[in-house]
Amino acid sequence: MSDVLIRGADHILTMDDDRRELQGADIRIEDGAITEIGQGLRSEGEVVLAHGCVVTPGLVNTHHHLYQTLTKAVPGGAAVRASARQRSRASGATGIRKR
Repeated sequence: MSDVLIRGADHILTMDDDRRELQGADIRIEDGAITEIGQGLRSEGEVVLAHGCVVTPGLVNTHHHLYQTLTKAVPGGAAVRASARQRSRASGATGIRKR
């Protein structure tokens, strides 16, 4: 696995015991693990410029409502039901069961 340096993040939310927030700092990743966080780090591997970014190392979002962008500002999922009806008719189905 290659080494990666994330350079110059506007903010790094470390999520360590002290809940430090670093500005203009770098993150070195070696063999898939974060090995160092600080300023002015160097790496022989890939460099990712993170200017203008907020970085939360190690954070995995396991609760995400991506599908909701499709129904944003639609009352009661009306668009989803209408879309299902259209697909049903196009496929030759005889009807949609209601719960």
